Amino acid sequence: MKTEMALSSTSLPLSVVVPCFNENPHLEVVLLGWLQELREQGLSFEIIAVNDGSLDGTGRTLDRLRKENPEIRLVHQLNTGSVRAYRRGYEMARGQYILSIGANGRCEPSDFSTLWNRRLDSQLVLAQRTHRLDSFLSRKLSSFLSSLAYRLFD
Repeated sequence: MKTEMALSSTSLPLSVVVPCFNENPHLEVVLLGWLQELREQGLSFEIIAVNDGSLDGTGRTLDRLRKENPEIRLVHQLNTGSVRAYRRGYEMARGQYILSIGANGRCEPSDFSTLWNRRLDSQLVLAQRTHRLDSFLSRKLSSFLSSLAYRLFD
């Protein structure tokens, strides 16, 4: 299988980093949606799921999904927070490009092709959902961080 051969190489076009903390209720749907979308794109890719000390069965779900899907790489760690979970995923990534998504399902797989195509004329591609379910404070913090990243990376 093409994907299995690509996973044994040292570099892939895309690594998807997914930190997970107590995401069991919707984790399977989210990961299967991303797997389907990326496979349809015909890319060699890996999904790096970092189980950040979940207590709700997330680890068991990830273990099962990993056995069924060779594109998933998995690490279980003690709860150290989302920043360290993202960092661990970035350190493991073999892709030329890294896509960070949350395991909460707020990032739609159908948006991937737009982001992927934008990489050709950009050094950094940031995306933000326009119809967010987050609190006002969370939206403002996210907006601030996006503006800061835009200023730092032009």
